[in-house]
Amino acid sequence: MAEKLSAEIGAMSVGVIARAEMHTPTSVTDEALSEVQNLGADCLLAIGGGLTIGLGKALAWRTGLPQVVLPTTYAGSEATPVLGQTEGAARPL
Repeated sequence: MAEKLSAEIGAMSVGVIARAEMHTPTSVTDEALSEVQNLGADCLLAIGGGLTIGLGKALAWRTGLPQVVLPTTYAGSEATPVLGQTEGAARPL
């Protein structure tokens, strides 16, 4: 869905980062953060379920960028201010 939307909005999209993983590992967020910075993004759009929304929250928290969330499931993440992340073994921070 992200690739399709990116193609539809053309130059308004600087790219798609498809890295979301369960429990939002900080290592994944670090890699995605590098991509966000390299792309020069000025906002974030998360399309999907809890994994995608979790990564979007982590990126917004680290960058201060505004974000838009388009949930495709009800995982709870889209309705809470909670950012759950894991570092190393899958233990929430």
